[in-house]
Amino acid sequence: MTRVGSGMPTAQLTRRDQQGGGLSVEFLRTQGCYGHRIIGLGQDDATAVLLESIEGISRPPWPESPALQGLNVDDLQQHDSDSPGQQPSAMLIGMAADGHWSLSIEPLKIEGVCGFLFDVACRVKTCPASLTSTYRLAESVVLEDPGEQLQLENPIGRFTVVPLPVESDRDFDSDACRLLVGRSGIQLARETQWSDEAPTTLRWKYEIRMIN
Repeated sequence: MTRVGSGMPTAQLTRRDQQGGGLSVEFLRTQGCYGHRIIGLGQDDATAVLLESIEGISRPPWPESPALQGLNVDDLQQHDSDSPGQQPSAMLIGMAADGHWSLSIEPLKIEGVCGFLFDVACRVKTCPASLTSTYRLAESVVLEDPGEQLQLENPIGRFTVVPLPVESDRDFDSDACRLLVGRSGIQLARETQWSDEAPTTLRWKYEIRMIN
């Protein structure tokens, strides 16, 4: 497995509330792929890493997180993320094993809420038992598990990770990824269902937001 590390970000998305707190997603390139970090932003310009994507393959042939070699930074360069009405977003694509991957990240369209929606898809030739988005927890993060979502707390503030159904009109249990918590990290797992028949596209969604 490969951690994203502490290098300089290639690009980033940032959202702040009226008090100055918020979240940032930083993209970093490591061993030919893009990983990302989720960073909490404090009102006094303090910052702290919350989550760091874990890249690479520890269970061949499927990677721990989506394999992404291309990053569309056009919107990131052209928009000021703190300007009213602007909605910068990122699109990443890549290939690994029998999968063609994509990940879109966009700000939540909820007034007064700072956070991002993550929408992952993988076109597969054969169906694995599951596909995952895997994150390492920063040492300063304290976890609270109230059920279907996970709360993260550190000196910057409180944040939540929420698995979502792919289709908003579907039942949660039938169309959402599973949130798995380990000793040092978390996984959003899209498990193969009986109705999945390759070749097919497997998709999962989740959001990470600041709690006011």
